[in-house]
Amino acid sequence: MRYKGHSVLYKTMCGIYCVLRPTTDYCNELRDLDHRGPYESGVWSNDDIWMGHVRLPLVAPQNGSQPIQKDDWIIVINGEIYNSDAGKGLSDVYGFDPESPEKIDGVFAYVAYHKETKRVVVARDAFGVIPLYMCHYGGQTYISSELKNLPPGAIMFPPGNKWICQNYVEQLQRFYYYDRVSKNMTNDLSQRVLELLTAAVRKRLQGDTPWAVMLSGGLDSSAVAAIASRLAVTERPDYPVTHSFCIGLKGSPDLKIAREVASYIGTRHHSVTVSLQDMMDAVKDCVRVVETYDVTTIRASVPMMLLSRVMRNYGIRFVLSGEGSDEIFAGYLYNYYCPNGKEMFDECIRKVKSLCWYDCLRANKSTMAYSVECRVPFLDKELVRFALFDMAPEEKIPTRERPEKYHLRQAVSKLLPSSVLNRRKAQFSDAVGSKWIQALKQIRCEDFDKRHELFPHQTPDTHEAFYYRQLFEEMYPGQERACYYTGDSTACSSSTAFKWHSSFEKDPSGLSVSGI
Repeated sequence: MRYKGHSVLYKTMCGIYCVLRPTTDYCNELRDLDHRGPYESGVWSNDDIWMGHVRLPLVAPQNGSQPIQKDDWIIVINGEIYNSDAGKGLSDVYGFDPESPEKIDGVFAYVAYHKETKRVVVARDAFGVIPLYMCHYGGQTYISSELKNLPPGAIMFPPGNKWICQNYVEQLQRFYYYDRVSKNMTNDLSQRVLELLTAAVRKRLQGDTPWAVMLSGGLDSSAVAAIASRLAVTERPDYPVTHSFCIGLKGSPDLKIAREVASYIGTRHHSVTVSLQDMMDAVKDCVRVVETYDVTTIRASVPMMLLSRVMRNYGIRFVLSGEGSDEIFAGYLYNYYCPNGKEMFDECIRKVKSLCWYDCLRANKSTMAYSVECRVPFLDKELVRFALFDMAPEEKIPTRERPEKYHLRQAVSKLLPSSVLNRRKAQFSDAVGSKWIQALKQIRCEDFDKRHELFPHQTPDTHEAFYYRQLFEEMYPGQERACYYTGDSTACSSSTAFKWHSSFEKDPSGLSVSGI
């Protein structure tokens, strides 16, 4: 048995890599995750399992190396646990049972090995905020935070599930379930949204390192930024000044409105202007970083990745962002055509289930490429449960009189300027500057006519999508099933928009419904 590290874990974002039935040392593969944890690494192994960890410390940076030993368990974990019952002086990892991920309030991906029973437990948080992949290859099982160090044939580990392996018997068990009906609450919705969102932001301010907020000037990021800036004085007296960051092309709407919001809520704002060439040049690196060939994900990941590089240069270690709000509160514009509450209920659940393939993947990997962690308060378990299963779904259907995300707007109406409260939904990739989307649509590929032959699985249907797929195949051959490509996407809605209204353009951009 080999061991390197200490036995105390504090909240960290990091990378994990494990191999069941190891045949060699895997330190070279672990180093492929160095960007996720550039400060230190640790390894534990025996004949049953090889467990590796790279660490980005956010709380108590002086402690917390992994793998850690808890009773007879050896654990590597990437995440944060907010409801730990660990005793005073112990970190949160000592307050959770690896066999019971359903009890955890937080975000996580972990592998736990029991030395006496040789039982292995792998689990991932309910909505897939933290990435995790698995691969069976050559008689071994590989588990990693990213695709970069996996053999071909990997799949994304399903959120809200745990995988158990003991005596060569494998079981995949779901631990997070979606309700089938709504409680149809209609009273005091805005006040409850504010309470839950405030609690979610407060949890995610925990840390001992410099932090910031992403501020696009849209409702979601502005709401998070406004609440965080109010809480900072009491929750983060070590870093009480809230730094906000925004990125866009010269003249983009985000840059202008974000400055207005920052001035209103009192953040120290950093406005980052990039050229169209800067963004085009970053596309190839973005595919490598985010590990997908999905069109809307790559469009939005490029500016987020470039912004993360700037934040890293400012010394920022974690950043709060607004991902998840549109899914739980029905923020996309095609929802204006939703015919009834049942359809709205089903659509919101469908959107939340798909976050692991798109927004969660983008938010985590785009930022972690530069060793910055992205925290997403809107995907707090209690807030998601209220928005999905307590609120009457009819309350989320937008109208001319009550715009999209009406109750969220009401919840933060006293915290933000009217320019944000009245701003319509715009996708991140569109709002940074429409020239960006137009340039991507001009991409042309010589072998496009051979797309069905070259890529029979999830065949790309545009030149832009074909280009991303080519890049992905060059970097990650044999991993096409670890991604999900929505070829019929319209304004982040896939086929739902077509079912609700036949006039939508076939374009994966919020601009396609901007005339609502």
